[in-house]
Amino acid sequence: MKKILIFSFIFILSLGIALSLSIDWEDGRYDIKNHMMTTPLSEEEIVENCKNLSLEETSKCFRDNVVTFYNYKDAEPRYTIKNGNGFLTSIDQSQSIWIERSIETNIGLLEYLKENGGVCSEWTLLYNELCSETDFGCDSVIIEGVEGVIEPHQYAIMYTEDAYCKLDQTIIKCSEIAQ
Repeated sequence: MKKILIFSFIFILSLGIALSLSIDWEDGRYDIKNHMMTTPLSEEEIVENCKNLSLEETSKCFRDNVVTFYNYKDAEPRYTIKNGNGFLTSIDQSQSIWIERSIETNIGLLEYLKENGGVCSEWTLLYNELCSETDFGCDSVIIEGVEGVIEPHQYAIMYTEDAYCKLDQTIIKCSEIAQ
């Protein structure tokens, strides 16, 4: 009888540990267990990996693909570039550096981020490019920042008529829209 109780205790304890390791705690943060997937080769592969999912599932799927190569690189303020007509183009500062780099090396945003890492606005740009291939709405939130108080920041938003998800680098937070 005593052996059965000990065996049952060990079995239940082991089962509890196994289950706790497999649960997504839904706090919006990337869970290391999802890092088992391979690094996607293209934006098309990420979109394919995440098709036919709900808004929240798609957002988390995008994140799970991105974290396979995610690398935040803090950077000095970026600069603008000239468009084909020689005029300064008013674009996000981080967009300008990868656009210039892609012109020089003929690589896209995904490859640029894999090689160099990026700042928040570059990851936002990637999420918005991925989102644009879905049926969900896409937008960006830009926080200008106040010197000495709060740093500038940017993140992506994916949405439907009744819900939205905030994609902030590797943090996903989804909410319903109050009607």
